[in-house]
Amino acid sequence: MRKAGLFFILFILSSTVLFSQEKKQEAPIVRLGNLDTSNITCETLLKNAKLIPLDGRWAVTRFMIAFTLPDGKTYGPFPAEGSVLPEAAIKVIKRLKKKKAEIFIHQINVVRDGKEKFTLPIILRYNN
Repeated sequence: MRKAGLFFILFILSSTVLFSQEKKQEAPIVRLGNLDTSNITCETLLKNAKLIPLDGRWAVTRFMIAFTLPDGKTYGPFPAEGSVLPEAAIKVIKRLKKKKAEIFIHQINVVRDGKEKFTLPIILRYNN
């Protein structure tokens, strides 16, 4: 029993060392411009209408954006090619100027050296 436990521990350690040596290319976190997420208004959203990866070697190729109001009404999801908010999303932002909403940016696809990956979604609370 003791040999089996020792063998298991050695197996785990050796596999950890083997897999940790493999170079991983993780997708970077993406932000919406230089947006201060504690105070999101219509004006700040429109000034920061581009997704920017924190690692400049990556580029955003496409994403989806949707809006949810406190009463449950939703707008979108709107697909976007590239890193700039689509015109349909900008129209919704302007229309919701005096309302609260939750903004959900998801399926964010980034690329580097021809390799595409999905990165973490962005959830913002629009508090006019």
